[in-house]
Amino acid sequence: MTGSEDPRDEGRTGPSFWQELKRRRVYTVGTAYLVAGWVAIEATGAIFPALGFPEWAHTLVVVLTIAGFPVALVAAWLFEVTRDGVLVEGDAGSEPLRRAVTRWMRSPTVRGALIGGLLVTAVGVSLVVTRWRAASAPGGVDSLVVLPLANLSNDASREFFSDGMTEALISNLSKIDSLRVISRTSAMKYKDSELSPARIARELGVDGAIEGSVIQTENGQVRISVRLLAADTERALWTESYERHGSDVLALQSEVARAIATQIRLVLSPADSARLAVSAPVDTAVTNPYYRGLFFWWKRTPNDLLQALEQFELAIARSDSTFAPAFAGVADTYGLLGCCGYDVFPPTEAMPKAERAARIALALDPQLADAHAALAWVAYNFDWDWATAEASLRRALELKPGFSTGRMWLSGLLGVLGRFDEAHEWAVRALETDPVSLIVNANVGLQDYNARRHLAAIEQLTRTLELEANFPIAILWRAKAFWAAGELAAARADAQRFAEVTGRSALSLAYLAFLEGAAGNQAAARAATDELERRSHGAYTSSYAPAVAHLGLGDRDRAMMWLERAFAERSDFLIYLGVDAVFDPLREDPRFRSLVARIGLPLNGQEAVADARLYRRSDVQRGRELVLGADRRAGAKGGPH
Repeated sequence: MTGSEDPRDEGRTGPSFWQELKRRRVYTVGTAYLVAGWVAIEATGAIFPALGFPEWAHTLVVVLTIAGFPVALVAAWLFEVTRDGVLVEGDAGSEPLRRAVTRWMRSPTVRGALIGGLLVTAVGVSLVVTRWRAASAPGGVDSLVVLPLANLSNDASREFFSDGMTEALISNLSKIDSLRVISRTSAMKYKDSELSPARIARELGVDGAIEGSVIQTENGQVRISVRLLAADTERALWTESYERHGSDVLALQSEVARAIATQIRLVLSPADSARLAVSAPVDTAVTNPYYRGLFFWWKRTPNDLLQALEQFELAIARSDSTFAPAFAGVADTYGLLGCCGYDVFPPTEAMPKAERAARIALALDPQLADAHAALAWVAYNFDWDWATAEASLRRALELKPGFSTGRMWLSGLLGVLGRFDEAHEWAVRALETDPVSLIVNANVGLQDYNARRHLAAIEQLTRTLELEANFPIAILWRAKAFWAAGELAAARADAQRFAEVTGRSALSLAYLAFLEGAAGNQAAARAATDELERRSHGAYTSSYAPAVAHLGLGDRDRAMMWLERAFAERSDFLIYLGVDAVFDPLREDPRFRSLVARIGLPLNGQEAVADARLYRRSDVQRGRELVLGADRRAGAKGGPH
């Protein structure tokens, strides 16, 4: 090269770099790749969820597509596809072109553009990977609902098994102190629901939902598949399947609960781990009747409870009396059959059997929360041993912190003892894990009624009846709240509804008589009382009912006579004597005060009632208008009045 030559002229003797890119079809390859990549991303985003692919599979397609773009461009430069095959572009281009490319590559502008492009690509890949990890890692899930597991057996008679496995999974997860788990009652409301799992989770106010299926095969194997979905993004965060022999079903339940805890990044405390300890193998000949017993028990009609009792006793017999949960089931069943208006057996017959079964269950498994709660139920409703009842319930809640029923029962216990603020707190805590349970919702209203917060009671019980217009106990408790607030017309209307939905039960006749008497309709009150007393000559009827009826008639002596009989029967309704406004006319009667003392209710419970603040008349009127307006709206929709 002479001094008069311009080096830049060398690049003008051959094709430019951009021309070479075109010749080697780099532009064409790049454009085609972008189009094909976009189609692949969109297609997999639509198809993968329908095929049940995990969420990370689509994210992987996105990452690989982005990462493959520069690879495709380099391949287009280096190779050429011809009829003779793939050729290496080793001799393509002239020497002047190579010098031009070299000079072009040394340009600061070009170098900056290349480095910038690489950085943008790296940052893009990094962001996608980060989002993938964030979406795939279900951290921050502090609350869950376990939706009813699907029964894949195509046999409706096997529904008990899928329901039982669902309840067991909920029960195991409820043992983890740092995790809020929606209880079985609320979860089962969504059985066969058409709503998406994520939508259900959002309705219940939780972070995630577990859905899945279970089948018990003919050869004794149990196969369960579960999937965790995020409530906010509806993404599948985790999917897993398990298969074990039927005798290992209890260990399988614990294993699945631990796996879920691991996936949502919960750190199990030593106490959590102990509560999730694997149980000894139990044959399906034992667990199947146990799950059938639970299936019938949750229906809670007298006939279903009797069938539940048969199944629990069958499980006990087949286990040679070693299966603690079945004894707890017997305790829970007798605890209802002799209580709460079921009255299939007199309390003096049913409750000792419930206590015996609960104590056997605890002897077999001292860590069984349900057995502690069953023992508390007997101590609370029959023995009137308040200290034992409270200690047993608190122990049950230590063993299963998310135990909604235990929270509700503790609320009820504290309420009858006049500890109204504590009772309300525990009632609300039960609602946190059982938000659509009818009885848990109604219990909040009951605690307001006990504390003489009549407007709050009316409003809460109305909300409960919006969930189920014919829920009997909520209708009764709202009738009493209306009466206590001085709204006799609304109270009598609810009493009539209570009688209709219960088939004129003994308790409904008692409150019809009471409220008709309070309204001055003595003839109607007498007719209801006579019907009630005729009924008492047949099947067992708690003596508490005629006591209430005679209070409505203004006959305090006969009311006290029937209350004494109820005391001899150990009627569970007597636990409310210290706080129920129905018995206010008897508060100063020495006989009544003696009865309350013999039951063991603290006198400060009566003092708390005397000090409870009544709502102003204007507040009660506002509440009545609110409630009657809600009832009119329900009637317009065809609901009962």
